[in-house]
Amino acid sequence: MHSRGLNGGVRSRIGVPIYGAISILLMTACAGSSPAPTPSAHESTSPGRVAVPTAPPFKAGRTFECPGGFEYPGYADHLFYPPGHPAIPAGTIRPVECFVTAGDARTAGYRLAPLPPSDREIGGIYLVPASHAVTERCRRAARRAGFSVPCPGFVPSTGSLAGVFARRGSFEFEWDFAGPPGYVGIPGGAPSNHLFIIAARGGMVFGGMNEFAMCPGAVNFGKTRVLGMPATLLACVAGGSGLNSGHIVVRWRTGGVTYEVSLHNPSKVNQRLAVTIARSVGLASP
Repeated sequence: MHSRGLNGGVRSRIGVPIYGAISILLMTACAGSSPAPTPSAHESTSPGRVAVPTAPPFKAGRTFECPGGFEYPGYADHLFYPPGHPAIPAGTIRPVECFVTAGDARTAGYRLAPLPPSDREIGGIYLVPASHAVTERCRRAARRAGFSVPCPGFVPSTGSLAGVFARRGSFEFEWDFAGPPGYVGIPGGAPSNHLFIIAARGGMVFGGMNEFAMCPGAVNFGKTRVLGMPATLLACVAGGSGLNSGHIVVRWRTGGVTYEVSLHNPSKVNQRLAVTIARSVGLASP
């Protein structure tokens, strides 16, 4: 069973380093946990299978952890779990061994664990339903903004809600999250990326109240539909002002309000993530 955190993400059930540090706070070790040992990698020599690099899990307090660099735990049921997988077993359940890559786990005879029906996977990023607590934060923000605000149906399984900010005429939701090895979000960033969901009533001009929602040097990347409305994918030039600098943005307008879902870096994976999250959005009323 997997467990939703208070912010709508998934609590890590085993101490697998979920794509590295998400934030400075998450880098702090829990009191009473023993330090992680230096990985002692070896090649599995079980009869009848190709040898691949593995490392044994170690005990940290009441839970088992995989050493750094061996982020794919395999269990006795011959299922393995990539970093951030929403259905990873409880940390009290000991993995049989830990692998460097999904390919190594498969070579060793393990199968990828299935996703819960409610969840999604895009380019190694897992999306899970946002929690009731997230929806309530959106509703409270809608009262401050004075109009219905966009609230995500899906959020990345890793990371947490960084904040919901609203004032009369504008709204911003931020979720910071981590990505797997090779994922391109914020260059050199910790967290790996941030998801912005934005709403702004009225015009967006430099120096105006809603300047934060502008997309400088916008390049049209395509079309989609959100909440039955036509929406545009825009790539915003890096180095500009506002939240969307260097981002891919899904933007739509209705009722005098501009709505946006925004992720850093206009890669193919981030385009798919932005569109999927945008299509999951519901409007929270004041």
